[in-house]
Amino acid sequence: MASCDLVLASTNAFFALPEPQRGITAAMVTPLLLHRIATSAANELLLGGGRMSATRAAQVGLCLEPVEPDELEAAEAKLIRSILNGSKDALAQTKRHVINCAGPNVMTQLDESVELSALARKTGDAREGLQAFLEKRKANWIPTDK
Repeated sequence: MASCDLVLASTNAFFALPEPQRGITAAMVTPLLLHRIATSAANELLLGGGRMSATRAAQVGLCLEPVEPDELEAAEAKLIRSILNGSKDALAQTKRHVINCAGPNVMTQLDESVELSALARKTGDAREGLQAFLEKRKANWIPTDK
């Protein structure tokens, strides 16, 4: 979703990046996320570990204004019709210009993120976090309630 130009969401949708709770990093998503939204909102997802409602996601620019679930298909059709009203050449030029203006370093950052992601997946925390997820238990670094 972070790599999409436009994101539609229903009011019951949520967004989450639980990688740190699994002992890994969301390295591949981070440059794309920061290309879309402010650092503080990205940290809410990347570090906070919770779910972000579609309403909150719209507030920070991650998705368009959410619609009721039964209105999602109509909203999609309306958006597609609106896009198709644009000239193919003008849309392509606009897309290239947006990428050049908003984030010329995104591709470099993605290359660096591949390396970080690979390194992060080799750690003991990654093995423990992924195993805990598969076993539906808390990872050993999470404090127990006392």
